[in-house]
Amino acid sequence: MKNKNLVCIGFLANIFEWYDFSVYAFLVSKIGYLFFPSGNAQIELIKAFFLFSVSYLIRPLGSLFFGSIADRYNRIAALKLSLLMMAIPTLLIAFLPTYASAGVLATTSLVILRLAQGFAAGGELPGSACYVYERAADEKKSFYCSFVAASSMLGVLLGSIMATGLYWLFSAEQVLAWAWRIPFFFGFFVLIFVFYLRKSILTPDDKVCSNEAVYKKTTSEIWGNRAGLMRVFAINAFIAVTFYLLFVWMPSYLHVFLKMNETVAFLSGTLGLFMLIVFTLIFGALAPKIGRRNLALMSITLIFILTYPLFILLKEGSLMNIFIVPVLFALSLSCIDGINVEMMAGQFKTAFRARGIGLSFTLPAAIFGGLAPTICSVLIYKTGSDVSAIVFLMIMCLFALPAAMTLKQ
Repeated sequence: MKNKNLVCIGFLANIFEWYDFSVYAFLVSKIGYLFFPSGNAQIELIKAFFLFSVSYLIRPLGSLFFGSIADRYNRIAALKLSLLMMAIPTLLIAFLPTYASAGVLATTSLVILRLAQGFAAGGELPGSACYVYERAADEKKSFYCSFVAASSMLGVLLGSIMATGLYWLFSAEQVLAWAWRIPFFFGFFVLIFVFYLRKSILTPDDKVCSNEAVYKKTTSEIWGNRAGLMRVFAINAFIAVTFYLLFVWMPSYLHVFLKMNETVAFLSGTLGLFMLIVFTLIFGALAPKIGRRNLALMSITLIFILTYPLFILLKEGSLMNIFIVPVLFALSLSCIDGINVEMMAGQFKTAFRARGIGLSFTLPAAIFGGLAPTICSVLIYKTGSDVSAIVFLMIMCLFALPAAMTLKQ
């Protein structure tokens, strides 16, 4: 397969599914006010982030559903279906009435649609990771797979840009009145565009499992590969917590808890996400020379050492610090992001690769990553100190360290 098509598929892999899924997080303070009104901005933020977390809990079910389709039939069928299933709830969210006009019905509808988005989001990365990994040349797997990882971050970056644009172009009153719907409308139409664009460059892939007996046998083999599952689980737990705290939750933390200007907070987050994408692709290309284990250990060590002093710099309120800190965090996390997709795919056989990636990627994201913003928001609200968020992140570094040490170089 042509290299330019692999790059294109890698970049299109998760971009708009993750845009639709994450734009909620960047509008969370407004959504909390519109759907969970309480008169307390921090309580509204916690409730809205709790729904963000709950939508992650259903992602493992989605990964098993779409992973089974990818392993049992082919990768392309799973990719098409998950993309369409993300588009529908995205459009419906754009039309939702708020609590002020529909009461509990509005809140309930939002919960249902977010769960549907979470289910669909569980299927995209495993299918696209398998597709790119299985078609890339051996010496280029890390590089091309890094585009799959970057596509998720690019989707989150677009969500951040959209939120920043809203706060830049519209007043707070306009955003609350109607402008918050714009990102969801945009996401729906671009999802449909990407669906048809991707059809033109995907090449047919063979049926992975030849019969029912083989499929059932490989299902049991997934659980037999406990070492691979646990290794990927631990590393992805670290990546999920680090990413969601430092690049998704951070703008809300800066605005709600540190009382910084909303536009500045989101510009800071946007810069961090952009640099994370750039550094991820660079380390994906350098992985064969530096070594996967070295990059993973470098990332974990840097996050462990830098988290506390960088949070202190943020609290000083200096405009320079607000834009330097996310770049340093991006450099630290990208070392492991650049090799993660290729590392995951390499742990599992072809016949159960999609399900293996799905479980080991979505379970830690659901348990640790999705809950991280809620946990830290509650802890800071209760204690009045952000040390709890720092300690949480440092504990995840220690959790992932033994797994990283067992990676093949």
